[in-house]
Amino acid sequence: MCVIIVKPIGAKLPDKNTLKNCWNNNSNGAGYAIVKDNHIKLRKGFLKFKRLLQALEQEHITEDEMVLLHFRTATAGLIDAGNTHPFVITTSNQILRQTEIDTTRIVVAHNGVLTGLGQDKKLSDTQMFIKQFLADEHIYKALYESPAVQRLIGEYITTDKLAFLDYKKGVLLIGEFEKHEGCLYSNGDYKKREKIAFFGNNNWKEFNYNTVNNNAFGKKVWNDNHQCEYCYEYANDVEWVSEYSAFLCPKCCVEFDNDMYRTITEGEI
Repeated sequence: MCVIIVKPIGAKLPDKNTLKNCWNNNSNGAGYAIVKDNHIKLRKGFLKFKRLLQALEQEHITEDEMVLLHFRTATAGLIDAGNTHPFVITTSNQILRQTEIDTTRIVVAHNGVLTGLGQDKKLSDTQMFIKQFLADEHIYKALYESPAVQRLIGEYITTDKLAFLDYKKGVLLIGEFEKHEGCLYSNGDYKKREKIAFFGNNNWKEFNYNTVNNNAFGKKVWNDNHQCEYCYEYANDVEWVSEYSAFLCPKCCVEFDNDMYRTITEGEI
């Protein structure tokens, strides 16, 4: 489902461990945008964590700079450098997929799944949303100025999150973000995920919280909304559990005590 990080002026860039957690939970690529004096410097397409870390270190980011970062979990479109976030708001496919650009236009990063916009084989749902909605001249000009436009966008994306960055006007957030050590995060993927174990073939097998084991419930069946029907939380790994005729997240599988999942301690496996 991705995670967005906003580093406001006065805050430090998240440390290596926090960035690594974001990557481990969303490893389909990353990117960032930095507000400079008269433009935004956008760099993305990092498909290895080491490359991202090297690039950030070379930027020598200070507390006086405003930064937007994004870690992607792909749900639509190609899994490649060009479809990583952030994006310049434009109708141009070439600019949307450009991995290095200095721009005076607003840039945006998205966390969530935009229903009905993920049919393109190349572009992601976010890129289609930008082309069809955000790049509209009237919407674009009103983004920072009109509470009505912001409210309409919020109602359209429902529980998704958007972070906009303008070199003059700063950050605009739509959706709920949580604060941690001065930075803002679109969800809890900056935390290290607990380990979950799956019982199969008479053995407990470990897998990451955000990684679905294809054998857990037989054939994988996805809930397009990524919403658990018991706790109503959104997660990447919500699956159909035939025993309960419901889409459940791993945490609720533990709560239901269906002997399919249990938490494990370090070194148990």
